[in-house]
Amino acid sequence: METLLESEMGLTIVGAAAASMWIAFRGIDWIAERRHARHNTALMAVEAGVEHSYQTYVKAVKAARSDGKLSSEERKHARALAQETALRVGRAQGVNVVQELGREFLPVWITRMVGELKRRR
Repeated sequence: METLLESEMGLTIVGAAAASMWIAFRGIDWIAERRHARHNTALMAVEAGVEHSYQTYVKAVKAARSDGKLSSEERKHARALAQETALRVGRAQGVNVVQELGREFLPVWITRMVGELKRRR
């Protein structure tokens, strides 16, 4: 009596199982790559929002002030403008920024990006 690996049917089953496992692992990799790409796109949208807010609002307010600082309300408005722009840019790229970064964490990402852009200047 021949063993499973010696029969044609057995080799077919082993080959199909190996191919299925390979496809499953490649699929997992593909899903992880897509998730990573969406996350990076969301972060780029936040950076674009912060930069837009700076160029269109913060820069003008700072220039108009002798101390070059924003009031608390102006900072809130600048962050709201950055968030609004980030959501719009993300949508244009096919990414839901809130879903990717989290509603609770979006202000944290904006604050982090503001700090990063300040260090660059």
